[in-house]
Amino acid sequence: MKIIVLAVFTFCIAGCAYMSQEVTLNPLLEVAESNTGKGLKITVTVKDERPTKSLGFRRGGYGRGAEITTAQNIEELVKRKILEGLKMKGFDTTEYIEEHDIELIAELRLLEYTTSTGLMTGGILVKGALKAIGKNKGLEYEEMYRFESEKRVIIVPTAIENERLITAGLSHLLEELFADERLFKFLSN
Repeated sequence: MKIIVLAVFTFCIAGCAYMSQEVTLNPLLEVAESNTGKGLKITVTVKDERPTKSLGFRRGGYGRGAEITTAQNIEELVKRKILEGLKMKGFDTTEYIEEHDIELIAELRLLEYTTSTGLMTGGILVKGALKAIGKNKGLEYEEMYRFESEKRVIIVPTAIENERLITAGLSHLLEELFADERLFKFLSN
């Protein structure tokens, strides 16, 4: 009887890895309110330059599991969060028809969920890269922000846990961008 219960439990847990998953990303962004932007008008452009629109694949019992995707427009999501952060920093983020002397371009280069198999545990690796290009009066400032986090697990993570891990990766990239004092000094001068 114990063997049957164990077999059913194992089948149920492993079966989750082969069901595709659509995540909803809701990155958190904590930006201290300030007057860094001094009310300056800024144009924001976000580009999704990831090599694939897939976020990754769930871990399967014997290799790669089902694909993890999102129905969200990642460019719009990241742009909305960046506009919120810029507003908190005192920039005028009202969208105008004409471009301004000050521009922030954010290029999402990588947001990826991968897995690895070990002897007793599996690995969940979330990686991301976001490039910021600041333009101000003909000059440019560029910086690449990276994130990597690995978690060892015994049981295949749930869909909710996968969503949380990927969202945390995107949140970290945005937090790094807003923690870059040199970028905001450049944009506000």
